[in-house]
Amino acid sequence: MIFSETSNVIRVNGSCRLLNTCIVLLCIAFFSIVPAMAGTLEDGLAAFNRGDYDKALQILPDLAAQGNAEAQNKLASMYEHGWGVTASYEETIKWYTRAAQQNDAEAAYHLANFYKNVIPPEYDDAMKWFLKAADQGYGLAQNNIGVLYQLGQGVPQDYVEAIKWYLKASNQGIAIAQDNLGIMYEQGLGVPQDYAQAMKWYRKAADQGYGPSQIQIGYMYQQGIGVPKDFAEAKKWYLKASDQRAVQSNSSGKFYLGHDVLQNDTDSVASYSNEAQLNSSQSQTNLGVMYERGQGVPQNYAEAVKWYRLAANQGNPKAMTYLGNMYSQGHGVPKNNDAAMEWYQKAASQGYGDAYDAIAMLYENGSGVSKDYEEAAKWFQLGAKAGSAHAQSYLGFLYSIGQGVSKDDGQSAYWGQEAAKQGDATAQDNIGVMYGDGRGVPQDWVKSYMWISLAADQGLAQAKQDLPMAASHLTPAQQEDARQQAAAIKSAASQ
Repeated sequence: MIFSETSNVIRVNGSCRLLNTCIVLLCIAFFSIVPAMAGTLEDGLAAFNRGDYDKALQILPDLAAQGNAEAQNKLASMYEHGWGVTASYEETIKWYTRAAQQNDAEAAYHLANFYKNVIPPEYDDAMKWFLKAADQGYGLAQNNIGVLYQLGQGVPQDYVEAIKWYLKASNQGIAIAQDNLGIMYEQGLGVPQDYAQAMKWYRKAADQGYGPSQIQIGYMYQQGIGVPKDFAEAKKWYLKASDQRAVQSNSSGKFYLGHDVLQNDTDSVASYSNEAQLNSSQSQTNLGVMYERGQGVPQNYAEAVKWYRLAANQGNPKAMTYLGNMYSQGHGVPKNNDAAMEWYQKAASQGYGDAYDAIAMLYENGSGVSKDYEEAAKWFQLGAKAGSAHAQSYLGFLYSIGQGVSKDDGQSAYWGQEAAKQGDATAQDNIGVMYGDGRGVPQDWVKSYMWISLAADQGLAQAKQDLPMAASHLTPAQQEDARQQAAAIKSAASQ
């Protein structure tokens, strides 16, 4: 009996122990499974980084709601770009702000960029959050503050203040800031113009593989700016830029002031593309020019066509226009005016002034199309308004003779002077003569001498013949005044 009771008790206790054990095991299994189902922060970030936004959305929102700054930052980025969710201004601001308020410098930086890039830009808020990130040592934010001061966006334009911020970022190794600092020294903005300093900072950025700096170094060697002209060295740097894949990113908030290395102007980068990853079409175009002209390499039209086509196929309008020229002239490819027109029109569709000018010349000369002076004038007008110096100069000529347009000396002088300001030697001589004659502009022999002397300095033979006539109407003091005005125009054009 005792044995029986004891046996029963033992069996009952054994069942209880077994039940308790099962419950414990189930709990362990449950609590180990729940995190795996929800996912960790690392899982969410990994999903985000590989573009698996559906998976990221299963993990990041809960973590963001719990106050995790990294999750908040990535969730904001998804709402900003519409990655896996409907893009939302409100949600973007909400989540970037929550993360930035926790002293997440990257989130503050992205929030600032978002405010800067909305339409219309909210520069005050952008500067506020750039400063918060910059004060935490975030180099890209320091660079962008420099850009705001350089361009006068939301703050008074201040080159010295811009340089201060570029220097802070550059000293942290931020390549784009080093490039921007190089631009300031090259153009003499806020500092005395110093090509050696410009080259120093371009090289620092170029050594990090930064394509725009590599291109500019190539251009400086190609043109002999601050260094001896060296086409072989220029080619080396252009190839470096062309071989790598340079990232210019708007969503990461990088501002690139830019170099148009063939015309030495600034490209507002300004094509700020969303995570655009491109081969350097600019350096490919420059290599094409070197092969076309035989600069540092044997002249090779076929090789020039190859490089132009590579850049043109990336949508570079300058390369499209140059490729059109090769077809128009039959250099490196069979002469084909239809193909030339096709490439010119592709470039013109992007508003590229020299492409308009090239189409105008086809109509002017009747190359592959019926000669049509009015159609030519229409395209010259488009090119002139888009900033093509040749189109402006030729349009001025058309107004002076009334070909394709009504004769108008005032319009002739206007467009001639626009081209002259861009350094077109023929236009400089023509507008100089017009000032001497008082045709389309008030007679002014000082301005006449100034413009003609600028053309003569470029070696234009006709200007050298015209200059003595202008000089004969001026005293030595007036001639000196004209020369100083010409020097000022040269200086402005070089910046």
